[in-house]
Amino acid sequence: MRIATKLMIVLALLMVTGACAKADVITVWTINANFTYNSTSNTETGSFTYDATTGQITTWNITVAGTNTLADNNYTPSDSFLTTNFFPTTSPAYVSFYDNSGPGNGDYLDLDIASALNGTGGTFNLLAGNNGANYQSTIVCNGCGILNTNDTNTVTGAVVGAPEPGTLGLMGTGLMSLIGIAVLRRRKSAAFIGAQ
Repeated sequence: MRIATKLMIVLALLMVTGACAKADVITVWTINANFTYNSTSNTETGSFTYDATTGQITTWNITVAGTNTLADNNYTPSDSFLTTNFFPTTSPAYVSFYDNSGPGNGDYLDLDIASALNGTGGTFNLLAGNNGANYQSTIVCNGCGILNTNDTNTVTGAVVGAPEPGTLGLMGTGLMSLIGIAVLRRRKSAAFIGAQ
């Protein structure tokens, strides 16, 4: 009987911890932006992944391409980094990537997002700010391009890692199992003491 009780406790704990481990709220933000520089233009496409539970951007794959070839680049974690000017929970939010390798060394892109990043997704406008006069602007550089405000420039978030109802049910089942085991053990202890 003791082995069965211990196995039930281990199983219940695994159910609870397994459910808790999946509780991070992950949102993938897809970028759609257009930039101009004199008579040249670029588009910025791709996405970055934001963990609302930890407040961290965990990965990104963003491409800048167009006739302003100095600004062309592909940003990934292997060749660029998230700068310290990173304010995901302010409104507007601000995210900045800097390329530190290869032919794109020195390139950067800044996203000034109309709303704070969150764990529920949605579509938010990118803001021109003051066109790069300070860091709170949406721009691409080297060969800087400023946001073309005649176009639609947005980031759209889709939740991909929120706890599923089944996960929450699993966690509840695990907790109820632990409570049931505790009640049974208490009754047996009380019966044992009363029998003496």
